[in-house]
Parts: sequence; C-alpha cells; structure tokens
Amino acid sequence: PVSGGDLGLVRQGEQIYASVCIACHQAGGAGIQGIYPTLAGDPFVTLENPQPLVLTLLYGRGGMPRFGGIY
Repeated sequence: PVSGGDLGLVRQGEQIYASVCIACHQAGGAGIQGIYPTLAGDPFVTLENPQPLVLTLLYGRGGMPRFGGIY
C-alpha cells in the first residue's frame, strides 16, 4: 500500500504515464507486440533496485527516447 508523500509521487507517475508513455506502451502496460514492449509483469520494471529503470527513462534504450531533459 502507498501512503503519505509516496501517494503524491505515484499519482504524478500515473499522470506522466497517461500523457506520455501510454501512446507506445498502452493502457495497463500491454505494449504493442513486435513494436513496443509490454511493461505489465516485466521483471525489469519490478526490480527491487529501480536504478536500471530510472536510467532507461532518463537516457533511453533501443528505440525509446530520452526523457532526462523533461523529468
């Protein structure tokens, strides 16, 4: 369960996903087969250490753009 200040961060993340990420990764993280990877249930997204995911968001990976200048 998320509470306190973390709840605000989760909501902010949800807004970012809904306005930026959803176009490629789709609602619920389903992705588009063969084009954009599924995020839902992907072990990379749920790693205990979030550093690899954060670095991917900041610097991009494969065909994914960099978001470091935005966030």
